[in-house]
Amino acid sequence: MKNKKGFTLIELLVVVLIIGILAAIALPHYRIIVAKSRVSEAIIAMKALSSAEETYYMAREKYTASLEALDVDIPDVSEYYSFSCYDGNWPSCIARPKKDGYPVLEFVLSGHQKHAGKHWCQTLDGDILTPAGKERASKICSTYGPQDTSLPTSYGPYYLVQ
Repeated sequence: MKNKKGFTLIELLVVVLIIGILAAIALPHYRIIVAKSRVSEAIIAMKALSSAEETYYMAREKYTASLEALDVDIPDVSEYYSFSCYDGNWPSCIARPKKDGYPVLEFVLSGHQKHAGKHWCQTLDGDILTPAGKERASKICSTYGPQDTSLPTSYGPYYLVQ
């Protein structure tokens, strides 16, 4: 009898099928992990930005809306987020997503009486987030901390970044 070397077509198809099933299961999780790492980079930038705003406030007794006036280097996540800070009734720094599936980050500055020092992850940016993107952003936010129940439900889900 002669030994045949190699694989049959059926065996190869079974292996390709198994690899395809594993890839279909792993790909959505991989995308969320990649998105979460980009959100983590934005959180680091937001911590630096809000800290620089507080330093600016201590020196001048007011916040600035100009990021150039702050002594801070923001990591380059500009493909995914745009950063801004606001003074007024609700002084805060905000990272708005530029792509679907990424949450809004808001760090409230100490000048706000009620919510001073809170860091939120939220899914309110309806201009960018599709329903599927909102769901993915909500999943990402829920991994950073619990939902903040001190806000009215009309604001939508705000998750505390801890």
